[in-house]
Amino acid sequence: MSKLDQYAENQRQTYSKITQSLDDAKDAVGPNYEKLRREATAYAEYVLGNYFLRNGISERYRRSTLEQLKLLDFGCGVGRVMEAFSELGISVVDGCDISEEMQRFARASELLKKSKFFLSSGY
Repeated sequence: MSKLDQYAENQRQTYSKITQSLDDAKDAVGPNYEKLRREATAYAEYVLGNYFLRNGISERYRRSTLEQLKLLDFGCGVGRVMEAFSELGISVVDGCDISEEMQRFARASELLKKSKFFLSSGY
């Protein structure tokens, strides 16, 4: 088993052990989850603003553009960044993570009911 395979397996096992509840999963994300969630919104706004700027999309067309975008959050965890993009109007926000346990909590989010989730091997 390669070092990367060992690391991925270690990550899966760790999340499996420490995420018995949503609060456990939020703690695994980092201290003060609610602050991190607010920062995810600022991050999503920055990413979208950068996307609009690079693609020459004016203010007039941003709302219709948001509805057409599709996003995949690689390493989605409990879905805090996915939720932020969803709140901003992206119609398709899917997630990929190494941990089934973390995805289970993301799937429970009302904002992510239409999302698809993919289990990653870590590669």
